[in-house]
Amino acid sequence: MKKLILFSIFFALCFSSFAQTSLNTSVGYTTHGSGDMFGYAASFGVDKLLPKISNRLSLGFNARFMTHSREYEMSYLNQTLPNYQNSNLRVVTSGSQLEIVPSFALIKTEVFSFRFHAGILGRYQVTNSPSIFGSTIMYDEVVLNVINDDTNDFRRFDVGYISQFSMQFKVSKRSQLGIAMSFQNDTNGSAITSIPLSYYFSL
Repeated sequence: MKKLILFSIFFALCFSSFAQTSLNTSVGYTTHGSGDMFGYAASFGVDKLLPKISNRLSLGFNARFMTHSREYEMSYLNQTLPNYQNSNLRVVTSGSQLEIVPSFALIKTEVFSFRFHAGILGRYQVTNSPSIFGSTIMYDEVVLNVINDDTNDFRRFDVGYISQFSMQFKVSKRSQLGIAMSFQNDTNGSAITSIPLSYYFSL
């Protein structure tokens, strides 16, 4: 994890030394899986315009961090607990990832741009999500069965893709604000949808 963060910082510093480069950061709301796990994400990165190829094309490198959680209602398992306690099953999934994402400006003016992004990512994820869980009624008692097996690794690394549409609005000579909608998936099937707000600063 430390090596991943140090590498991303080193790459960002090297990348930002070139001309026609902007730094960006974002925070946003995300959903994980089928949309039943909700959470938040934060990112930082660099974008470099590639004018020798096209004035509408740029290459981005991002580091993104996110966490999602869900609570499964199981309060009926032990109705003798006080109100501030319960028997619910709480699941948390957190991940960090590095992304290489080219983007193309479908619409570009002096004060506004509408871009399409598509690229690859490497994702490290930690989760306590069980592979199988459920409740079984045995006589007058309700028993919760939680099973973990190799189908849900506690820690894992995956590769995947990310696609995104974004709008950027110029607010000063060197600053832009933006909003985006993105979707990503990986070899673990971790489908994640995000709606981030972004800030861009041109070097």
